[in-house]
Amino acid sequence: MSAGCRSSRRKPARSAVHAGRPGFTPRTALPWPAQRQSGGRRASQPGDVDPGDARDPAQAVAADGKQHDGRTEQVSQVQRFALRALVDRIGARILAHAELAIAETDREKRRALTTELLGELLTLDETRYPESAVWLAFATQARTSPTLRPHVREMYDGTRTLVGKVLTRSRELGGLAEHVDIAVETERLTALIDGLMTNGVIQPDRMTPDLMRTVLNAHLDSIAKI
Repeated sequence: MSAGCRSSRRKPARSAVHAGRPGFTPRTALPWPAQRQSGGRRASQPGDVDPGDARDPAQAVAADGKQHDGRTEQVSQVQRFALRALVDRIGARILAHAELAIAETDREKRRALTTELLGELLTLDETRYPESAVWLAFATQARTSPTLRPHVREMYDGTRTLVGKVLTRSRELGGLAEHVDIAVETERLTALIDGLMTNGVIQPDRMTPDLMRTVLNAHLDSIAKI
């Protein structure tokens, strides 16, 4: 065969032949998965140092950390403001219902007002469902966020205080069964409301508004004086 024929049958480049072959690793490949942005550049990560930065590497990393901390603090401030606004909005509605329920002396009317009052803490409509979902998200995050924890605790304590006042007033007006211990019932009713709200957020197709009302009324019936 002539030299010209041999030269026309050159072998393809190694990368072209083996690139699609299983188990083939190009020599230029990194030994770990590289996260890349469009254009093939690796996405910058916290702690990366710009090669062109004239500062000492330790100073560059420290400065980057301060910027990151600053952004985190800004997010925390926004979250605290949002949670504060949510607590205030829900609290204002509850207070309006509470004043009416506690002041009412007619047994049937007070029962209806009490149901409406406690219903403000449940996912009964298009306003209360998203509020409860946001509240639950904040409450979960507060487990690891000391800045959110006081606001969440305030809401929990406020709910317990409210339930305790409703029960105490009911006892004063003769509407609470004699066997009911107000301290224990305060915790029990608060836990029931919290459980209904949580399930209403997590599985709204099962824990419907009608079912929540039925469960709440059944519980109130169980502690009412016959």
